[in-house]
Amino acid sequence: RVEGVVRCAAGQLACDAVAGPADVEVCAPADEDCDGFTDEGNVCAVYASCLEARRDGVVDSGVLRLQPAGAAAPVDVYCDQQTDGGGWTLVGSTAGATLNDQAADWYADLRTLAPSGAHEGIWRGLRDAAPGFDVRFACRDSRAAAGAPMTVDLSFYKTPWYHEFTAGTDADSCFSEGNGEGQDRPPPARRDNVGGVLLGTGTRWAAGYLEGEDTCSSTADFTVDLDDRGMDSQQSDGTDWGEDDGALKCGVSGLGDGQWFVFVRESRAPQGPPACPADDAWEDADAIADAWPIAVGYEPIEAVICGTDRDWYAFTGHAGCTVTATVRFVDADGDIDARLYDSNGTGVVTGASVSDDEVLTWTVPAAADAWVRLEVYGFNFAAAASNSYTVQVSEVCP
Repeated sequence: RVEGVVRCAAGQLACDAVAGPADVEVCAPADEDCDGFTDEGNVCAVYASCLEARRDGVVDSGVLRLQPAGAAAPVDVYCDQQTDGGGWTLVGSTAGATLNDQAADWYADLRTLAPSGAHEGIWRGLRDAAPGFDVRFACRDSRAAAGAPMTVDLSFYKTPWYHEFTAGTDADSCFSEGNGEGQDRPPPARRDNVGGVLLGTGTRWAAGYLEGEDTCSSTADFTVDLDDRGMDSQQSDGTDWGEDDGALKCGVSGLGDGQWFVFVRESRAPQGPPACPADDAWEDADAIADAWPIAVGYEPIEAVICGTDRDWYAFTGHAGCTVTATVRFVDADGDIDARLYDSNGTGVVTGASVSDDEVLTWTVPAAADAWVRLEVYGFNFAAAASNSYTVQVSEVCP
């Protein structure tokens, strides 16, 4: 019996072989997916990550051969090139039991969104690929085919989490543990890919913090949620993922089965004070279309202007409310100006003084909420010039 054989080739596979069930097509002589062709598409091309493949024009999701820097040989891994901009590498895939925040070597279920077995670990293969990663947590509340929709699908942007998850054993990884003692600040921007809700950097959790596990060594805990604390909170609010005190969660708590996944995508993450030429964690946000979402009412966020770059931010201003964007810096170190734009991309307020700080205030028209963009740029900065600053947005409503 030869799995996946549906046609013969001289000198290769036996012509009387019995076809097996369809499987994931990989770079090998057999026709694993039973479509009459072998090695079609990009399955034999080698990439460092799914994001590299996406940037190289691979826009269809499926299995690719990945060989991250330092890896001895390529392995087959599922790439999601469609959800939330694509470029997502599958690093955790399990059925019947949830994952733990612990490192693992590559395993075969990383080729599929229909895993056949239970796995505890998260593949460490991309650990050295970037200083930070976007991380996606997805799940189905019952076993389903690879193409079935996810019950929960949450993206968290520019986090240090993948490095934490792949530090070693579960005890070596501390994920927002202990009632907020180990929380990351500022809270990361995040998106509910099922509901379409986007929350900007600095959007507080409902309890004030995210708790991913009770303690670093808690093997019965590994959980996230969109807007509440994760552990010991609203366990069935539709966006819960993972395991809390042994209870399996995917949208609701207390499941007896299901499928759980973790994806990562290379990004930036806060790594100490912003400085050039490395820039800050919120890049690449050099154009209005790439404006980085931030929360209204959060503490100041640190950033830096490098040369002639322009930094763009975005936030929601509510109808009839007055928003204030405060950009604080030392003018003697380099003058920084700023401008607010309305939902149509029309400039509405400019701050261009020759003193420290720029404070821009604008009242949103009463007709509707506005997706406000803030542009921050250096005045007459040369290519090598730079200055650090903080940005904070507040809102007062009648």
